[in-house]
Amino acid sequence: MGSRIIGELQEKSLHHYIKYYLEENPNYHEVSIGPYVADICKDGEIIEIQTQGFDKLRDKLDFYLKDYLVTIVYPIAKTKYLKVNKLNNTSVIRKSPKKGSIYDAVWELYKIKPFLNNKNLRIKLLFLDVLEERNETSMSRKGFFKVEAYPNSVVDLVNINNLSDYLIFVNKMEENFTSNDLAKAKKITKRIASLTLSILKYLGVLEAIGKRGKSYLYQKNAKIAFSPQID
Repeated sequence: MGSRIIGELQEKSLHHYIKYYLEENPNYHEVSIGPYVADICKDGEIIEIQTQGFDKLRDKLDFYLKDYLVTIVYPIAKTKYLKVNKLNNTSVIRKSPKKGSIYDAVWELYKIKPFLNNKNLRIKLLFLDVLEERNETSMSRKGFFKVEAYPNSVVDLVNINNLSDYLIFVNKMEENFTSNDLAKAKKITKRIASLTLSILKYLGVLEAIGKRGKSYLYQKNAKIAFSPQID
């Protein structure tokens, strides 16, 4: 769920909302930096709003991070309402049972893993209440197609500004744990748990200390202190 669903939509409303939420002055929007255009650039900081496809940012990051502080903002639908516009010109709105979490960002972060330990890179996970509009159609196997995501409000955010902030992904885990333990504790898939641990091990915030059966055991790096934001 979460931002991967958001990212499949036409993001005009969502992108516009977030851009003005982060910076009200349009003079700082769509600023040319070398061969690229930054969503926001102010006081030596670049902000890129990315709903999916972090791999598309690699060339930009390689260029930007040499001279600028860069923040990637990733929107996640914490709560989502679905509005279905039916063929008979009526509409139905219902609340989705799915809720977004920080783990919705893991796959995208994995795509830029080599950049995550750059001191000039920051990540901002922006949690929103979102209305997703869909139009019913007889042309789709699912019976509808997605039109747009309309954010109602920002309800939470997580700032990842340094290596210790990445420990939020294993907050409240036991001293030693496996990917299976993480998947079960956080109610995420085994694949996402494995990608999470791969990122954290690469960054040095986790250490592999052996195996439990066929699974690797991990522990938090004692040299890195963690101050929780949200769980």
